[in-house]
Parts: sequence; structure tokens; C-alpha cells
Amino acid sequence: MATPQVHATSGAARSALHPYKDFAARWGIAIVMISHTNKSASVEALDRIVGSKGFSQAARAAYLVVKDDENSEVRLLLPGKVNHGKDRTGFRYRIIEEEVDVAGPTPKLEWLGEVELTASEALADQAGRARGASRVEEARDWLIEQLAAGPVPSSELKSRADAAGVSWRAVERAKDTIGARTAKVGKTWEWRMPASAPR
Repeated sequence: MATPQVHATSGAARSALHPYKDFAARWGIAIVMISHTNKSASVEALDRIVGSKGFSQAARAAYLVVKDDENSEVRLLLPGKVNHGKDRTGFRYRIIEEEVDVAGPTPKLEWLGEVELTASEALADQAGRARGASRVEEARDWLIEQLAAGPVPSSELKSRADAAGVSWRAVERAKDTIGARTAKVGKTWEWRMPASAPR
């Protein structure tokens, strides 16, 4: 385990990482760096990493861990940047205990599936709550209005949300608060209010 100088300049940080890059290339491995987050009010994920931006800039991918709003025992591993692959796919997980032979209760990471959310979006949600704004309530009102005339295809609803600047994460959370349902009609998934749900 090694600890590069956290507060190095961007250029110095990149230089400090060269030996690790060469080592990883030589042995065909990936190197994981772990850092704390700072107390910045920024909602940009890379601005929240302690130390020089050179470290996150040099990395091929950077993820942040945040609490899941819906379950205090669950954490979200969310992308801040990904140079290769899908940059919106995060992962839900929790720490559980499992009996392992004579070792007794042992912590175990339990993966709970994927989530379409970036670290910056999650930080923006947290900032909104800190300001006393409820993005879910706003999404709730918006969703009721959108579904008032009848079912709407999921893809179209998401496009409307993007155009209106409504967080899709908030829309998904608001869906349960109003009892909205999803149903597959042919090859298309639709969102609908309870009254128009298929019987």
C-alpha cells in the first residue's frame, strides 16, 4: 500500500502516478486508489475527491460511494467518470455478516443490482434536500400531470423528464408515492396511474 502526496499539484500528481501506471501495465493488473470526499458544496463528483484533481484526471474511472436515500443500510457505488464503457451505470450494495467455518460472523459484500445514476446526480439530489427542496415532490406533481391523460411509454416519459429538467431518479421514486404502475403492452413498457392499470 502506498500513499501519494494528496495535495500535490495536478502535474505533480500525474508524475507521482507514473510508477503505478508502469507497474500495472507490466503485470496486467488494475490499481485501485481510495480517497475520502471533502466538504465542498459542489455537486460535480470529481470536485469532491480530496486532494489534487490530477489523481482523478489520470484515472480511467472514478466512482463515489453515497448512501441510498431509500434504505440506510444500502450504499450506491456511482460513476464520477468512466473513460471506457457505460458512464451512467452504478451499483447498489450492502454489508452483511455471514458465518464462515470457525471464523464466525464475517463481513460480506452483497451486490443488489445496477442503478442508472451518476455520482453527480446523486450529489445534486443531496444538495437539493439540504436546501429544503424536495425533488421527489416536484417529480410527483410532474408525474401526475404527465399521466393524467392516460398511459405513457417509458421511453417517451424519460424524454419528457429530460426536456423538463426533472431528475429521472426522482421520477422513479415518485412513482411509488402516487401508486403509479408499469405494464408491458406488446413490446413497449408503459407508465400509468392506478385507475388505468390493466385488470
